[in-house]
Amino acid sequence: MNTRIIESIVRALPDKLSHTSAPPAYLPNNNVRKEAESPTATDLEAIERRARLFSAVDKLPEDQRRVILMRFADEKSIREIAGELGRSEGAVKQLQFRGVENLRNRLNEY
Repeated sequence: MNTRIIESIVRALPDKLSHTSAPPAYLPNNNVRKEAESPTATDLEAIERRARLFSAVDKLPEDQRRVILMRFADEKSIREIAGELGRSEGAVKQLQFRGVENLRNRLNEY
């Protein structure tokens, strides 16, 4: 899984990953620092959040994971996903809903 996928999913779950309305520090171009500087506590927290998200996505059931990745990483519409998977749009919406809920629950466990 690449960073773009995670960033897309994180943007879909901002209320569960951040306690402020400011953009998360772990997204690109937000906490830009020089190469020579050592990581800050904020940087380390962002890395930890990203690792938890990777883990949570990897633990989703296969059908939910596929829909989440297609929807947020590939930025496909519900209709496009339904066509590719051979499922109804309603089924894809339900898989997306369940996948996002599972991610929220798993991230709240930490």
